[in-house]
Amino acid sequence: MGREVAIDPASSPSQTLLPFAPGGALEGFPGALVLVGSDGIVLGANGAAKPIVGLFRSEQVPEELRLAVAAALGGRAAQVNPLLIPPPPDTRGAELAFDVAVLPWGGKAGDTAAALLLGRDITLERSLRSALIESRQRFKDLVEAISDFAWETDGEGRFAFISAHGALGYGAGELVGTRAEDLQVDRIAGEESPFVTRQRLSDVELWVRRAGGETVCLLTTALPLFGADGTWRGARGVCRDITTERSQRAKLAVDRHRERLLGYILSILRDEMNPARMLQAACGALVPALPAAGAGLYR
Repeated sequence: MGREVAIDPASSPSQTLLPFAPGGALEGFPGALVLVGSDGIVLGANGAAKPIVGLFRSEQVPEELRLAVAAALGGRAAQVNPLLIPPPPDTRGAELAFDVAVLPWGGKAGDTAAALLLGRDITLERSLRSALIESRQRFKDLVEAISDFAWETDGEGRFAFISAHGALGYGAGELVGTRAEDLQVDRIAGEESPFVTRQRLSDVELWVRRAGGETVCLLTTALPLFGADGTWRGARGVCRDITTERSQRAKLAVDRHRERLLGYILSILRDEMNPARMLQAACGALVPALPAAGAGLYR
């Protein structure tokens, strides 16, 4: 395909003018090669240049390419990055993309006789880059949807990354470089912090202090980071504030306990006919169920 030479019969140059003709300097060039005359007519092209040739012959040359060819005909090199070629009408083809260098190509007397286009097909590369960007954005959206913030610590346990919107009332810039463990409250001695974990942790409850001083509970999932040599390099994870959920669960547990206790007392009142034994049984059920908070005030 790269050896194919197509010459426009309207202005056929000599074979010596075609750098990609058999024996020419660019015969083995792997990309697209097009030679364009001063009147915009394609003088020759290799097989890889078919999409670019189609632009010229359909008279749909983009302005940037037209100006680049004019510059080359004036003796100046130019560049078109990227040159986007739409698919043919009524087809399901994909848009093509080329990086194109446009160079002046001299005639017999050394004057600029044509513009030489050297193109590199970057369609796949561009598609992969777009897919990667889209994938990263999708991952970022999912992380933000399932957590309040994402974080990463370095080998010293300091924040190396915080989600762009920050965390716990701090801006991202305020936390980067600070010791992650300093945010924790009521740490148990010897207990490993998720911020410096050496093992995978899932759904660990962590109490930390917000910027305003209030204490909140975070549900944390974390992964350790190791270098190629196996050296621990930090940790990475996501956190979600579950303080309100935790308070609601605690209140619900109290309400359920109260309902069970009330049901038990009602069953005693229904089944026990002796008032003294009824009162004794009710007290016996109430005393263990009463909260002990504040009991020290009466010692």
